[in-house]
This record gives sequence, structure tokens and C-alpha cells, in this order.
Amino acid sequence: MTEGSGSGPAQAAGSSPPRRPSLGEALVPLLAMAALLGFGYGWLGYPVEVLLLAAAAVAGAVAFRLGYRWKDMEAGIVAAIDKGMPAM
Repeated sequence: MTEGSGSGPAQAAGSSPPRRPSLGEALVPLLAMAALLGFGYGWLGYPVEVLLLAAAAVAGAVAFRLGYRWKDMEAGIVAAIDKGMPAM
């Protein structure tokens, strides 16, 4: 067994830098959110919060497919919050 936090394709994909999304890949999270909110809230009446979490999961799956890992996303989230905090 090798050292590290994982093995297999996910670890091999993590060794290459993340790539930029194509137009279709960039639209997938937006279209998923629109579909989830339109159908889930508008038609079925599900709570918006649950649907937004599902849309965030789709966006995370797309990011993972592009080669981003949780540490990359976490660093971006923290940087965005740090940038906005002085205004509060």
C-alpha cells in the first residue's frame, strides 16, 4: 500500500493541475440550479435550501471532474471570505 490519503484514479488525477472548464461544463451547474429550483420548488414545492445544497453538490462534482480537490476549493472559499470581511 502506498503512503498518502488516497489511491487509484483520484490520486492520479490530483497530480495534474486543474483545467479550465469548457462552455458546456461551465453551464452544467447553472442549468442544474435552474432546473432544481424551477422543478423542485416551483413544481414539487421542496424547500429551497435543500435544492441549493443539491445544486452545490453538482457544482462540486463538476469541479472534482476538472481536477480541483477539496483543499483547492476550501482555499478559494477562505480567500473570498477574507476579502469580504473588512466590509462588514
